[in-house]
Amino acid sequence: MEPRFAELLVKGGIVTREQLAEAQKKERENNSSVTKEIVKLGFASEETLTEFLAKQFGIDAIELAPGDIDDAVFSLVPPQIIQKHQLLPYKLNGSSLTIVMADPTDLVAINEAKFVTGYGIRVILSTPTAIKKTLDFRFGGVNLDDVLKKFGDGDMEVVQESDDVNLQELQQATMDAPVVTLVNAILADAAKRRCSDIHIEPYEKVFRVRFRIDGVLQEIMSPPLRLKNALVSRLKVMAGLDIAERVPQK
Repeated sequence: MEPRFAELLVKGGIVTREQLAEAQKKERENNSSVTKEIVKLGFASEETLTEFLAKQFGIDAIELAPGDIDDAVFSLVPPQIIQKHQLLPYKLNGSSLTIVMADPTDLVAINEAKFVTGYGIRVILSTPTAIKKTLDFRFGGVNLDDVLKKFGDGDMEVVQESDDVNLQELQQATMDAPVVTLVNAILADAAKRRCSDIHIEPYEKVFRVRFRIDGVLQEIMSPPLRLKNALVSRLKVMAGLDIAERVPQK
C-alpha cells in the first residue's frame, strides 16, 4: 500500500499515527503489508479496513464465499498470477473482467491481470481471510489423484487424436470443468513445489507430467492417455496459441 493511502487510515480514524508507524515497522520486518500488520496487531478488523477502503476508492465490497466463482471465469487468470497477487477473477461482463482483491492500490497486480487476460479490469474488494478461503478451496492441499477421479471411467467424452480434428469439439473439451481443474491443479502444485519448469509429455502410449525441481526432473503424475488432446489444447488456449497447429509454436 502506498504511503499516501496509508495516511488515509490515520485521517479516517482507523488507526493513530503511532499505530500506523508500528504497523509500517512490522511491514518492513515481515515483508508484509500495512493492512495485514494492522489486523495482526489488533488495531482494526479486516471488515473495518475493507469497508473503509471501499468508501475511499468508491468501489464495491462483497462477502465472498469459496464456491461463488464459476470455473470458466476462474480459469481466465493463470493460477500463478492468482496466487502471486492474491486476487480472484470473479465475473466476466463483455470485455470487462471483475477481480476481487484486498488492496485496491496494488497497481502491479491489476496491470498484470489486464496484460495476461486482455480484458479491462474492474476491482471489487473482499477481506484477506475470505480471499484466502477461496484460494484454499481452489488450490489448498491439492491432490492430483483426487482431481483425476473427477474424470471417472469414460464419463467424459474427450476428443481423440486423428488426422481430421473437429476444432469445435476440441475447443469445447478445453473448457470442460474437469480439464480446467486438472490444468489449474498441475500449475498450482508446480508453484507450490517451486519447480523451474513443467514438462507435459504426450507420447503414443504414455502420457506423463514431470516437474523440474532443484534441477532434477521428477514424474508427478500419469494422466489417462485419452486426456492428452484436451489437456494440451487447454494449455495452448491459456498461452494464446493455435490449438489446430501441431508444430512447435512460440
